[in-house]
Amino acid sequence: MPQIRLTCDVRAPIETVYQAFTNATALREWMCDVATFIPSPEGRVYFWWPSGFYACGTVLSAEPHFHLAYSWLGKGNPASSMVEIYLKAGRHATHVTLVQKGMGRSETWQRICREMEEGWKKGLENLISVLETGIDLRIARRPMMGVVLSDFNADIAAALGIPVHHGVRLEDAREGFGAFDAGLRKNDVLVQMGDTPIQGYDSLGAAIQGYQAGDEIEIKFYRGSELLTTQMVFSARKMPEAPATLVELVEAVKKIKTETRAGLLDLLRDVTDAEAAFKPAENEWSIKEIICHLIHVERDILAISNDILSVQEKVSDGFADNNMARILATLAAHPTLPELLDAFAKSELETIIYLDNLPPHFIARKAGYYRVAIMALDLPSHTQSHFDQIKANLELARAAR
Repeated sequence: MPQIRLTCDVRAPIETVYQAFTNATALREWMCDVATFIPSPEGRVYFWWPSGFYACGTVLSAEPHFHLAYSWLGKGNPASSMVEIYLKAGRHATHVTLVQKGMGRSETWQRICREMEEGWKKGLENLISVLETGIDLRIARRPMMGVVLSDFNADIAAALGIPVHHGVRLEDAREGFGAFDAGLRKNDVLVQMGDTPIQGYDSLGAAIQGYQAGDEIEIKFYRGSELLTTQMVFSARKMPEAPATLVELVEAVKKIKTETRAGLLDLLRDVTDAEAAFKPAENEWSIKEIICHLIHVERDILAISNDILSVQEKVSDGFADNNMARILATLAAHPTLPELLDAFAKSELETIIYLDNLPPHFIARKAGYYRVAIMALDLPSHTQSHFDQIKANLELARAAR
């Protein structure tokens, strides 16, 4: 019967490579977008990709750091097959042998085998990149639009005069990238890319699959009540570099947070509590509520980082809305603008201290370290993205006096 047999060498300890095949967080870092895996006999196996393909099975045997076997039933497969992973520690690298067997000889199986072999080849290439450099090739090679995404629901749709409740709203379209050059701007709502309807965040991954930088795609979006169509050319993605050492990372994060906080305090100099509490409209945030949101994002990124460190990353079916219940709770605990700014400063300090205490074994785990480092370095840009909103709120508050 047909089988797939692939080998590669990974410059990483055998324990790290074994974990990459048997831990849900580690699997998502190189192989799939959703995973659950219990590495013991009769343990569950599940993988999912944005294309809609998934595979499930049961662990048949697990010999830590050396051998793993599990059944595999992929979407559209006529029957189950079996995947086996063999690991062997070498002098400078871990040798990986992947075998998938138990497929039939029909034309359907031959097509499936070709597709699975190609998928495993790309996966093992990414495994090497992730474990040796921390860079996920699925992201590095993904074409860029150059947009910042934000919440979209019925209330926001009504406020913007948009006649649909599905889609993805742009918080920003950055100059120099494809979306900006195509004419997309803040508060535009994407509803279709190519042949793929955009229902929410998850739709974007499926929409851009198969595209590369330089490819062109048709985009449909709402600007207010008007449905518009444009052509967009995908931009190339430049992967950010993570500092090589923890000391360098902490100093870089301190520097950018200090600069961003100085900009925020400059915006809020001489702002009264009454001005900070002013709401431009019923469904829009006051300045105080914006600061609550910044506190929450800082806390959430720290929680996500800790999940990555613990290799117990949570998976959800989308992004959580910015619930007013949470904002009101934080506002009640820190009712004045100075108290909110102090809470925000302390949450940033907590992040810095957390980073400074990351254990050496985590720094050596390049995939997790890279993700945490880039999130920490990029977080101040989220704070900066709200500066214009704060300025506009303040102008309206003072005009209303």
